[in-house]
Amino acid sequence: MVRIANWETLPVAFPRPGISRRAFSGKNCMMTLFEIKPGTPPDPHSHAHEQLVYIVSGSANFVVGEEAFKLKAGDLLVVPPHVPHSLEVIGDEPVLNINVFSPIRNEYA
Repeated sequence: MVRIANWETLPVAFPRPGISRRAFSGKNCMMTLFEIKPGTPPDPHSHAHEQLVYIVSGSANFVVGEEAFKLKAGDLLVVPPHVPHSLEVIGDEPVLNINVFSPIRNEYA
C-alpha cells in the first residue's frame, strides 16, 4: 500500500494544552510531528512502543528513565519500550519533534 500526505493537511490533535500532534502511518510503524510550546509542563509516561525522536527545532530537556539529556535541533534519541520519559521545552521557542513508533500507536491513528 502506497500512501502520500503532507504534514500541513493531516488532521491535528491537541492531546493537552500546549501540544499539537499530527500522525502518519504505514502498516508497521508510525511517524508523528509534535509541537510543544514553552511553559508546557512535562508529562512523564511510558508505552509498549519503541520510539525514535528527532528534534527539528527548539531545545528541550528529555528525561529517559533516570537520565536527562539536553537536546537541540538535529539531535536524535531512542526511547526503549516501557521506559518512563518526558520532554520539557527550554527557552522561548516551541519544540518541533518527529517521532517514529513501532508498532503503530493505534490511539494516535
